[in-house]
Parts: sequence; structure tokens; C-alpha cells
Amino acid sequence: MKRKEAPSKEAPSSKKAKSEVPEYHLTPSSKEEDGSIQWPAPRAKMERASEIIVEWYVVSRLAGRTLTDRHLAPNQARRL
Repeated sequence: MKRKEAPSKEAPSSKKAKSEVPEYHLTPSSKEEDGSIQWPAPRAKMERASEIIVEWYVVSRLAGRTLTDRHLAPNQARRL
């Protein structure tokens, strides 16, 4: 029976070193162009999302639907 070669201490380890992940509250905040903190999304995207919501609301009001109509069966939908 052959003996295995003794592992050399100079051989590189196949394990990856753990990367340091800072705690959430310690991570640096993303900044807008003017230096203000960007949260939860860039200002332009937040404004566009707001426009979409307002457009949807206006169209749904013109169609005579309320915000809760989507939760009702078609024969139970209320009309204003």
C-alpha cells in the first residue's frame, strides 16, 4: 500500500477568503447630482412613478371606477 504525500504548507488553499460585508446602517448612501441622499430611488424615477400613478388615477376616475373596484367581482363593481 502506497503512502500519500504529506501536504505541503506552501500549497495555496482552494477556499475563498470571506469578503467583508458592512452592516446595512454602515454602508455609504448613494448621492444625487446635487449631493442629496438618493433614497429609495433616483429623483427622476420617483417623479416618473408619481406621474404614472396620477395618470392611472385620472383615467380610472373618468371610467367611473373606484380604487376598490378591482377587488370586486364584475357584477359587484360600484359606479359613481
